Amino acid sequence: MKLFFLMLLYGIAAIAWQSVWQFPVHFLFLAVVYMGFYRTWREGLAGTLMLGVLFDSVSYAPFGASILSFGVVFGLIRFFRRKILFQAVGPRFLWVAVLSLIHSVILLRLSRHLGANFGYCVWTAFLDGAVGLFWIPALRRYGAMTTKELVEEKDILLKR
Repeated sequence: MKLFFLMLLYGIAAIAWQSVWQFPVHFLFLAVVYMGFYRTWREGLAGTLMLGVLFDSVSYAPFGASILSFGVVFGLIRFFRRKILFQAVGPRFLWVAVLSLIHSVILLRLSRHLGANFGYCVWTAFLDGAVGLFWIPALRRYGAMTTKELVEEKDILLKR
């Protein structure tokens, strides 16, 4: 339940951030990759579906396209999870880029814009791979936060 709440807050912040600054990085997709590799299948599936609904509510694609593409990527990760080396920097870049390309092709195909934007998808996939090098470890730290860390007051004033 805590992870679901944290991912809901993250999803709202990521959608707001992407809509205001127009970054070509899919921050919600990186959260799906994180949940696919590092969370249990129940937690990850619930979070993936919730992020898909959030993204579908603001995207131009038909409703359900993000749920489907996030679900396919999550399913691929869970199916091949034991065979994929993901801890090292090079393989993490490669797998995030490949999975991002799969996600983008599914979204573009469902919205019937595949031919015109495929080059942009490849560029965005490499950018997702590069950002995933440091963003996924940050999401691991964010997902591992305890309730005490979330609500505890911090002493930030220096005592004399």
